[in-house]
Amino acid sequence: ADAAGCDFDAVWKADRGEGLDKETPLTMCIKNVPAQVMLEKLLAKALGEDSGDEGVWQVNELGQIQIGTKKQFAKAAFRRVEIYDLEDLIIRVPLFTDAPTLDLSQAMQSKKGGGGSNPFQSQGQSQRETPEMREQKRKERAEELIGIVMAYAEKSVWLDGGGELERPKYYMGRIIVDAPDFVHRAIVGYRWWPQSRGSVV
Repeated sequence: ADAAGCDFDAVWKADRGEGLDKETPLTMCIKNVPAQVMLEKLLAKALGEDSGDEGVWQVNELGQIQIGTKKQFAKAAFRRVEIYDLEDLIIRVPLFTDAPTLDLSQAMQSKKGGGGSNPFQSQGQSQRETPEMREQKRKERAEELIGIVMAYAEKSVWLDGGGELERPKYYMGRIIVDAPDFVHRAIVGYRWWPQSRGSVV
């Protein structure tokens, strides 16, 4: 906290519970690296490989760096609901392939007084897409995107990956995600994150 110049909020292991143990000794020699890298290396060593859990950091509602474990933060007390707009990702610009063609010979014949028949030739009537069909296709594309999010944004915390978080829900061009901050960070990052970061020396 002193080296990084920020406040920390540690969620320690409760009696016979899961989480980080404040009594665990950690010895590392790290120089001239960003504070974030140092923190993530420390958290990686804070739990044994056989613990079945991982140390992680996130930012709480007070702007503090909160450290704990993925299993701790997956509990309801640490989660929040975010709604992400998917319109730009699931909309598909229609491709019109059934435009009529112009029959020049028929047009010239009409010009010479040969009759007033329509010079345009139809390419056939394609099935018109109904609003229900359009929404179904949007939902299918949204479900594909949800699958990508779950595969690459903290895969182990979702129910499908053996974790505790429910699958994101799709509704009217948006997905609803009930997850802890570190999962939301994996999805969209921190928009306020500074370009230059201090290093621990």
